[in-house]
Amino acid sequence: MQPRSVRSPHLSGGPRPTDNAPPVALREALRELGYEEGKNITYVGRWAEAKSRRLPQLAAELVGLTVDLIVTPSGPAAEAATEAPSPLPLVFPGAGCAAPPG
Repeated sequence: MQPRSVRSPHLSGGPRPTDNAPPVALREALRELGYEEGKNITYVGRWAEAKSRRLPQLAAELVGLTVDLIVTPSGPAAEAATEAPSPLPLVFPGAGCAAPPG
């Protein structure tokens, strides 16, 4: 069965990669699940360029797009994504606890 087509945004606090793509590990994991860029998945990236104060604005921007989920690997970016009001699923591969305890 072919996976349905999705738009997968990626939010990062780090610098924008030269290829504007999400991390290789994410792309490989999704490829193993049958998602192929240009066929049934489109990646939409936002990078804070090491300016964490930009993360809430970038998270809100992603929420405003027609996307299926938000993927973010870093603690500050994950926190910004959880604070953006959205019904979207949030994915934090390797982020540990995305919300502060309590």
